[in-house]
Amino acid sequence: MAVSCLALLLTILSWGLARIWSAWSSGKHWGSRRRRLVILALLQTTVNVTFWLTPHTHILATSCGWFDAIIDHSGVIQWTMWNTIFLTLTVSAHNSNPWLHKGKPVSTSPDPLILDAPIWYHAPKLLLWCGFQGTIISEAVMGNKGDQKDACNWKNWEGSCAPVLRTKIISIIWGVLSVGYFVVYVYYNTRARVRLEKLPYNRFRTGNLLQNWQRRQGKWIMNFMVASVLTSWYFSWNHCSGYFTTWLGVFPLEVVVTGAMVANSLFMFPMPASKVNPGVQTLLQGFSWSEATRKDDLAQRNLLLGPHVKNVKKQAMFCLETAVKLLTFSWVVYDDTTPPAAEKEVHIDIPDPKSNDLPQTLQAKEVEVMQTGDTEKGDREHMRSVSLDSQKAAEIEELTRAQLMTMALSFYDLQHTHIIHEKDPDTKVLVSWNNDTIVVAFRGTASLKNAWRAEHVPKRGRFWLGRRPLVHKGFWRSWSAHGIGDRVMDFIGSLLVDSKLPAADWHVYITGHSLGGALATLAAYDIQTAFGFKDLQVYTYGAPRTGNHAFAREYEALIPETWHVVHDSDVIPRVGKFVRMYKRPGARVIIDRKGSIVVRPSALELHLRPTCRSLKAHYLKSYQSALGGVLRAQFCPLKAFVGGRRAALSLADSPRVSSYLCSTGLDLVALSESDSSLGDATDSDAASVTSDDVPSRMPAWAHALMDQVMGTSLESNIARAAHITRQPRDDHDLVTGSIQESAHSLRR
Repeated sequence: MAVSCLALLLTILSWGLARIWSAWSSGKHWGSRRRRLVILALLQTTVNVTFWLTPHTHILATSCGWFDAIIDHSGVIQWTMWNTIFLTLTVSAHNSNPWLHKGKPVSTSPDPLILDAPIWYHAPKLLLWCGFQGTIISEAVMGNKGDQKDACNWKNWEGSCAPVLRTKIISIIWGVLSVGYFVVYVYYNTRARVRLEKLPYNRFRTGNLLQNWQRRQGKWIMNFMVASVLTSWYFSWNHCSGYFTTWLGVFPLEVVVTGAMVANSLFMFPMPASKVNPGVQTLLQGFSWSEATRKDDLAQRNLLLGPHVKNVKKQAMFCLETAVKLLTFSWVVYDDTTPPAAEKEVHIDIPDPKSNDLPQTLQAKEVEVMQTGDTEKGDREHMRSVSLDSQKAAEIEELTRAQLMTMALSFYDLQHTHIIHEKDPDTKVLVSWNNDTIVVAFRGTASLKNAWRAEHVPKRGRFWLGRRPLVHKGFWRSWSAHGIGDRVMDFIGSLLVDSKLPAADWHVYITGHSLGGALATLAAYDIQTAFGFKDLQVYTYGAPRTGNHAFAREYEALIPETWHVVHDSDVIPRVGKFVRMYKRPGARVIIDRKGSIVVRPSALELHLRPTCRSLKAHYLKSYQSALGGVLRAQFCPLKAFVGGRRAALSLADSPRVSSYLCSTGLDLVALSESDSSLGDATDSDAASVTSDDVPSRMPAWAHALMDQVMGTSLESNIARAAHITRQPRDDHDLVTGSIQESAHSLRR
C-alpha cells in the first residue's frame, strides 16, 4: 500500500508538471497562492509516504530488523511530517481568514487574506509544533529501541513493548498537543466563517473557497487524524502492536491523508490551455443590476471580451431586476382560483405607478380560494407555505392575490392574461401580454415522480453515443399531456398573428418555480424553435434538472439567455443528477440568505458551497428573501459590491419595482438615508485601510501573537507585506458585479 501511495504521488506530480508546461507554453500564469499550496502539500506527503515505505522495506529485506535504528529514524521523520501536517492544516484554517485591520480589509490586495501574510506571521503557531517536536526527539533519543536484545526470538518479546513511565508521560503530552491543534483549528475555521459572512463573497472568493473546503473536507481530515493518532497510542498501550503503529506508520491515516492531499492538489494545478482564462471567467460572472443599464453593461463587457472569446454576442448577462420581477410571476401562478381543465382570459387595468392605487404595504391575511378537490387543497397548502414565513409573519405583511397580480403585470405594462389549467397532470400556465411583451409563467406538478427519461420529440441522434436528447418523463408528460404544450404554442402564435409584429420585435420572458421551472425549460425550447424570437429570456427558481447532456447542448445553442436561480441551501435543484444522466442547461446563479450572489459558479464552487441543505430554502419566500438580501447587502459598507449601493438605488427609480420591494419590507430609499453617513462602500478604499497607518510601538512578534489570539492585525507590517501580494495571479481573486472591476482582473 505504501508503494501504491508513492506511485500515485509520482503520477500526480508527472501530470502536474505536464499541466504546468502546457500553461506556461500557452502564456498562462500559475498563481502564487495555488503554487505555494501545491508545493507544500505534495512535498509533505511525498516525504511522509517515503519514510512510511522505508521501515517496511527494511523489515522485508533484513532478517529480524524490527528494532533496528533505521526504524527509529524513519519513525522520527514520519512523526515530524505528521506534526508539520497538523501545523499546515491549522495554518490553512487561518489562511482563509480575511486580513483585517479595525474590522476592515487591509489594502495590500483586492482580497487580502492571511494567506498573503509573510511566513513569520504564523510564528506563534510554532509553539505547538515545537512542543510536539521536542517530545518526538526526546522519545527517539532516550527510547533506545535499537538496543533490543535477541530480536529474532519473538518468544522473549513478552512485555518488552510495554512503555516505561517516561514514554507514557510523553504519549500523554502528544495527545494533549494533538487536541490543542484541533481546538486551534476549529477556532480559526469558525472565525473565518464569521468574518467572511460579513464581506462580499465575490470579492473574497478565494477565501470563501478555502473556508468552504475546510468545512467540507478539512475538518474531517483533522478529526480523522486526531482520532487515529489517539487510538493508535492509547488502545494498544501495553502491546507490541502499539510500537508497530507508532514507529511503522498508522495505515488508515497514511492512506486517507495521502488521498486527500492528492485530490486537493488536482484543483490547484494551473488550468489547461483549453479552459477559459480566469480573467474571462471573471467578466462572465459580472451581472447587471437593472434592465435600464443592462444593454450598456452588456456592450461594455462584450467589448472587453471580444479579443478573448468567440461568439461573444452569445454570452448572456444576468439581470437582477429581471430576476426580481419574474419571481413575482412565479409566485402569482400558484393562485388556485382558476378551476382545472379551464381556460380563462382576463383584461387588467394597470393603475398609474405614481398614483396611490399600487399597494404600498402588505396585509397578512389568509386568502379565500375556490374549493376544487384534493389536489387543489394540496396546492393551496403549498402556496401558503411558500408565501408565508411563520417566523416573520408579524414583521412582513402579505399582499392579496389580486394586489400581487396587479403589481406583477405592472412591471411590464401587461394588460391581458390567459390561464391554462389541467388537473391531471396538475399543470398551470399563466400567459400575460401587451403589444410587444409576453410573460409565460408555469406551475408544475406536486411531486418528483417518473424520474425516467423520455425521448424528446422529434427523435434524433444516436442513443448509445449519448447524442439523443432525452428529458425527464414526468416533466415531459406535464408539458405534453392533454395538449397543454400545443395550446400554449397555438395561443402565442395567435398573439403574433393578431399583432402583426415580427418575432424580432417581441420581448418574451418564461419563468417558473420548482417543477414549474422544469416545464419553463421545455416550453422555452419548443417556443423558440417554433417562433425564433430575438429576445427570449428564461429565469427559473429552484428548478430540478430537465434533460440529458445532448438536450442541454441543443438547448444552450438555441436559448443562451437562460438563468437558473438556485438558493444555496435548496435541496430540490440538486436531486435527479444520477451521476451524469441529467444536466442543467443554461447558467446557474447561486444566492443565499446572507446576501451573496455568484453568477456562473465554477465546478469547484458548486462542489464546495452547499454545506447545508434544507427543504425550507426551496420555498418562494426563501428566494424572495435571498434576492432582497443581495440588495440589502449593498448598504453594508463591508458586504457591498463595488458600485453596489448606487446600483441598488437605481432600482428605486422605477416606482413599480420600488413599490413591490417596499411591500416585501425592503425600502431602498430608507436604507440609503439611514446609511448616508457611511457613504458608498465602493469609493476607492472606503472598505480598506492604507499602508500609511501610524505604526504601533509594539514589536512584530507581539502583534503576531495578538492576531493569533484576538484577531487583530499587523499594523506596522502591512506595507512590508504589500509587495508580496501585488504579483499577478490567476486565483480568481476578484469577482464582482461591476464590469470595471472585472475588467481589472482580465488585464492582470
